[in-house]
Amino acid sequence: MQINIKDGISSPIYLQIVNEIIENTSSGKLKMGEKMLSINKFSEKYKLSRDTVEKAYNILKKKKVIIGIKGKGTYVNNLKLIDKTNILFLINTSNPYKTKVYSSFVKSLNENYQINLFIFNNNEPFVFDTLIGSLNKYDYCIIMPHSKSTYTENLKYQYSLNDIVDRIPNEKLIILDNNDYKTEDCFFQIYQDNIHDFFNILKFSKLQISKYKRLHFIAQLETDYSNYTDYSAILFELQKYCSNNNLHLKVSDNASSNTDINLGDLFVIFEENDLVKLLNLIKTKKLSIGKDIGIISYNDTTLKRYLNITVISPNYNKMGEMAAEMIVNKTRGKLKNPYTFINRYSL
Repeated sequence: MQINIKDGISSPIYLQIVNEIIENTSSGKLKMGEKMLSINKFSEKYKLSRDTVEKAYNILKKKKVIIGIKGKGTYVNNLKLIDKTNILFLINTSNPYKTKVYSSFVKSLNENYQINLFIFNNNEPFVFDTLIGSLNKYDYCIIMPHSKSTYTENLKYQYSLNDIVDRIPNEKLIILDNNDYKTEDCFFQIYQDNIHDFFNILKFSKLQISKYKRLHFIAQLETDYSNYTDYSAILFELQKYCSNNNLHLKVSDNASSNTDINLGDLFVIFEENDLVKLLNLIKTKKLSIGKDIGIISYNDTTLKRYLNITVISPNYNKMGEMAAEMIVNKTRGKLKNPYTFINRYSL
């Protein structure tokens, strides 16, 4: 790379550096990913003050022509991204529901937005080492954490998702699907009030539920889902709900061939595997769903739609649409994504 600095012209030297580097990248003399000279080496090579070079580099970083990676240096960025709003979408673990949010988010934005999806599989140290240092090339960073209490151990250190959230600049930070973080200053947050919405829907469905005598709650407490939903609080609310509605309550970790099932039972079931086991058991006992036995399941899926199972479900597509709309409109704040009740033939 050769920089031509001209004395005696009106353009300040730092702007000449900026324009020369942009010209070099546009012409291909500087390649994407090529390492730049450090500020000190640049100032030595071209006999310029360090402050002048630093000012030029800062402007280039803001324009996203170059990016700085902590501990590694400064590199030429992808020029195709310069005129776009660049978004980093971080997901700690993949599941069908987070995929729905991401797909809906992408579909709601046009070609002026560049979204990079990164699933780090609960490897928080990798995020620290690889991604956090390159955040300056993104306009926004969206994170869908499962729980701030999730920890990943490494031989040398231990980081939590909360540590990662703390490292993302507030003006870039967007949190989806979690209400555990102190986020008054983040760009925006879309959360779900799981317990409140879940029981509001049960109360709203009192007429349909009144024909049942016992509520049988089945949830696998040891799964990853227990990090996301406060089951102890749910159980407390279940006891209160059943007491107020003259329902007996039974709680089980899972469904099996030995699951107790009687006429007048209403099953509230979280895991799809347990739902399949329960349906097989009901078939074996020759009971009628929606008449002898009631079922409410958590999270809508293709299988539940096909089998006409009543569900209480977050609207994941809506969450993605809301996030995209807030970015486009540059709207700050905190919004709730409400649950939906889809009443089918199983209640």
